[in-house]
Amino acid sequence: MTQRSEQNTPLSEAVALLVLDIQNAFLPVIHESNTFLNRCAFAIEAARIFRIRTLFTEQVPDKLGKSHPHLVRLADKPKIFHKTTFSALQVEELEEYLKKHGIYHLLIIGLEVPVCIYQTVLQAIDHEIDVTLLSDCLGSRRPQDNPVVLSSLAQMGCNILPSETVFYSLLSNATNPIFKPYKELVKKYATNIEIKNDEPPSSLTPQKESLRKPERTKDQKQKTSSQKTHAKPSQSINTKKQKSAPQNNKKNHFLA
Repeated sequence: MTQRSEQNTPLSEAVALLVLDIQNAFLPVIHESNTFLNRCAFAIEAARIFRIRTLFTEQVPDKLGKSHPHLVRLADKPKIFHKTTFSALQVEELEEYLKKHGIYHLLIIGLEVPVCIYQTVLQAIDHEIDVTLLSDCLGSRRPQDNPVVLSSLAQMGCNILPSETVFYSLLSNATNPIFKPYKELVKKYATNIEIKNDEPPSSLTPQKESLRKPERTKDQKQKTSSQKTHAKPSQSINTKKQKSAPQNNKKNHFLA
């Protein structure tokens, strides 16, 4: 349980944005993944404007890869925590970080609603940490599962609101100096931006790199083509020899 001191701690310091498991390995099967990424990018940039800490979790990154690099770059001094558990709050380092910094309210975005998000919220409620799920920044493979899960979490006391609603509530007043940059941010994400996976090739595991075929130059391609052309007459002359050992030739062909 996080010790609260609302009277002495600014709201921005008591709140953190928790980004759950937005890793490239998961994104191809996530429903409307580019729209999802856009809304998450908006929330992360908004957190930077409001000076809210941004924390990332990565599920078994050695096997599933790191967080989407574009989102990490948008955050101001992000903290990244690795996990094998589905609940982020079972990561001791993350729980200790929340206690150390007096964080008692989590804004949660990420993947995936029926699994890691559900279990993280359950544990947060159990630890008396307030939670707000940003409803437009939540992803899953099966969107039809979301209403059932979110309804259950709402009944337990979890807040579920669109990201713009949450950040406008933090503004409170149009005279707030943050209002202008925040309004520009809202305009920026009024339509979807194409967010590509621009992870550098060097991040590939050695196993994946070894599977990549080296590109052939134009001269090499012409040379190969010429060799195949000159080989055709000899194939017709040595037909008997080829028929005597069909299995070996077939095997070598596929190994090549």
